[in-house]
Amino acid sequence: LDEGKLNPVDRMGLLADSFEATKAGYQPVSEYLDLLAHFKHEDTLPVWEIIAASIGAIRATLSEDDESNELREAMKPFALELIQTQLERLGWDEIDSEPHLDTLLRPIIISIAAASDDEKILEKIRESYALRIEKGEGSLNPNLRGTIYSTIARKGGEAEFEAFLKMYKETDSSDEKLSLSAAMTSFEQPTLHDRVFELIKSDVIRTQDNGYWIAYSFMNRHARKAAWQWMKDNWGWMQETMGTDMSFSRMPVYAGRTMTDPKMIEEYVEFFTPLIDPTIERTYHQGLEVAQTNAAWRERDAQAALSWLKPAR
Repeated sequence: LDEGKLNPVDRMGLLADSFEATKAGYQPVSEYLDLLAHFKHEDTLPVWEIIAASIGAIRATLSEDDESNELREAMKPFALELIQTQLERLGWDEIDSEPHLDTLLRPIIISIAAASDDEKILEKIRESYALRIEKGEGSLNPNLRGTIYSTIARKGGEAEFEAFLKMYKETDSSDEKLSLSAAMTSFEQPTLHDRVFELIKSDVIRTQDNGYWIAYSFMNRHARKAAWQWMKDNWGWMQETMGTDMSFSRMPVYAGRTMTDPKMIEEYVEFFTPLIDPTIERTYHQGLEVAQTNAAWRERDAQAALSWLKPAR
């Protein structure tokens, strides 16, 4: 692949088409990874949006299961190598004269770096978080806030959860609350998942915001099974309190789109089939389709992705 001979639209189309073909089973994941490896010098925002989404999807879907770290660890050096040129070019701090698209690209690159445990970026995140605790809301770059909070959550525990909860209660910023809700649902510890589910039914979280907390909990691989059980146990309460909110109709797809385990997919069908009504019928089928597609992709390509990533490193 000679990137110089393809304009950004062509590169974007090539990557997007290749990734969709991979998910659908028309080409092996190894071919997509071969292609992706040629994008080390990519500097275009729309192309990086596809790269970032595909890295996240491969990491989440093609790991052996939600508990396995083998593929996730194998992907880190590959992702770090892929972003290195842009990470060095953009750095951590925004520059007044930089192009707007660079300002938008930086959070994507830093998010991949953080997820891949780049030590310099992790140190910047720790420094920024400490400044936020010390000096308050305005001390953070809002474009990096989500990555900072979610990384602190991924590496932290009860003390960080309590600090986030305090911030959540004190801030009037809806953007800040959204970033904090994403972080508070990202912890690994089961006791903190239980705290989240308690908060959802409390006065701390507005009813219209419950959908975010539930969707984010399903996106956390450590909380997914607990979130599914909580949804099943609390469906009546959700219907009563959230039934008129648009987010309630999205509940089946929030659950289904994160499932890759055939047993959980069976439970999904068994649970929702007797509950289907016009409110959730469409999203039930959407969630089921995504779940079945992801399960088939995992079965087909999980070992191939791991084999490609480990020897290549």
